[in-house]
Amino acid sequence: MHIENDYIEYKSHIDDKASGRDFKAEIVSFLNSSTGGTILLGTNDDGSSVIFSSETEKRTSYQEWEEKLANWITNAFSPEVLGLIFVDSTSEPMVVRISAGVNKPYYFKEGEGFNPKGVYIRVGSTKRRASDIEIKRMMVASVAHLWEQQQAANQALDFSYVTRQLASLGREFDAFGLDIQKPDEPYNNAGLLLSEQNPTVTKVAVFEGIKVDTFLDKKQYTGSIAEQIDKTMDYMKLVIRERNIITGDAQRTVLPDYPAKPVREAILNCFCHRDWTMLSDILIWVFDDRVEVFSPGGPPEGLTLDQIMRGAHAKRNQILVNALDKMGYIENYNSGIRRILSDYEGFPLQPEFDVSDALFKVTLYNKNFYYDSLKSCGMSHDNATVNATVNATVNATVKGTAAAILDLIRRDRNVTLDEMAEITLKHRATIARNINVLKEKGLIQRIGSDKDGYWRIRW
Repeated sequence: MHIENDYIEYKSHIDDKASGRDFKAEIVSFLNSSTGGTILLGTNDDGSSVIFSSETEKRTSYQEWEEKLANWITNAFSPEVLGLIFVDSTSEPMVVRISAGVNKPYYFKEGEGFNPKGVYIRVGSTKRRASDIEIKRMMVASVAHLWEQQQAANQALDFSYVTRQLASLGREFDAFGLDIQKPDEPYNNAGLLLSEQNPTVTKVAVFEGIKVDTFLDKKQYTGSIAEQIDKTMDYMKLVIRERNIITGDAQRTVLPDYPAKPVREAILNCFCHRDWTMLSDILIWVFDDRVEVFSPGGPPEGLTLDQIMRGAHAKRNQILVNALDKMGYIENYNSGIRRILSDYEGFPLQPEFDVSDALFKVTLYNKNFYYDSLKSCGMSHDNATVNATVNATVNATVKGTAAAILDLIRRDRNVTLDEMAEITLKHRATIARNINVLKEKGLIQRIGSDKDGYWRIRW
């Protein structure tokens, strides 16, 4: 038996009140989601099938529902939803499958013109009316989705770098094949980004220490985004060091500050999935202990971080993604974040992802920086023993309430003082006092404000 969740909704019938507004709202909420969903029509809230008084009543109901839905698909929603809603009236219960649309926000009509009261979104297993801000975000996201297809303002474009990159792969430059131009039509904005006339910039900054105080070096890359990718990656190879460890074996052990794949994936994701309608630059900040990668714009199609971590994806900049795929920069499999996480498996400080409507930030931690910190305690460089050794060392010096707080932060970096007090059955003042002790020992750090920030464990 199915359970109602983000993707499945139960409906016992289509309510005739207010022209089926509630059912239309359910459909709209899935159209405006990032994944779409399924409505099981003829199902009670507990997942059981609706019991009809007779087989005739059942057939009549199914036929009426099918006709009503067919009429709605044609007339009840805007923008057009043909091809996004599929009704299977032969199954029991009746299945209504809704695909996520790309022309958000979708709404059900009530009279002429845009109906903001008809815009609904999915929140967990329920729907709710979208706020004005959420509607505006969907509109902006829709523009970002279509931006690369629109005609570029500058048509005097030079593709020298892309031509050379393709030639190195034994391929010829083909504007039509890259989908940056249609026959007898001008170049689109994806072509502008690939050209030498690309107006966007990538900036890399190297700082002394772990704070944004003193610059050691700054780089700024312009031109085709293919060239920006190459120059950025070449520079990162220079600033990311390797540590040679003498272990007694015939060969020395080489430990890079960062695994190569996560750095590459974090940077490439910026070029593939950023919002190019925003004027902000791609930024990469290199500190002694970490690398921070800033990509303008939140996740495409309003995806949440949790959905991305579970494998959901949306197609922003698809022309650009396909072009970079053909030039050998990416493997178009939508698995970048999972690759980042896999190379940090077993390391105490996992990559961090900070997401907002205007930004997608990835933080990667320098393994050698933390191994050096652990070495002063006599700890091994062996990844397999780091967690156990660190935990043993911390547990030897931090006990009681402080140890419980550390464990809560390990489980949830967003845990609040009130939640800590409730879980540990301690007064809030006691929690605050122990947090100050942990800060003084250098074991935890608060990133951002008390309201919107999060905890970081510093070992």
